Amino acid sequence: MKKGYSFLLFLLFTVTCTLSTVYASSLYDINQKVCTRFEEDVSRLAAIMEELRRRKGIQETRVAFGNVDLCSRGNCLSAG
Repeated sequence: MKKGYSFLLFLLFTVTCTLSTVYASSLYDINQKVCTRFEEDVSRLAAIMEELRRRKGIQETRVAFGNVDLCSRGNCLSAG
């Protein structure tokens, strides 16, 4: 009788480990697809922004905290 229980326990453990490995692999694949898609979208948006800047003749860029990027004008200032 104890052999039957140990076999069932072993079988349950094996199935659980296999399923969790397959599930983790599936989540990894999904994460990789999402990351790849995000990188592609960011690249497309950057290209659109560059084209818009070129068409409008924009030579400087404001960053999120409000400073002006002077490097696009050719006179870079180093942060001291």
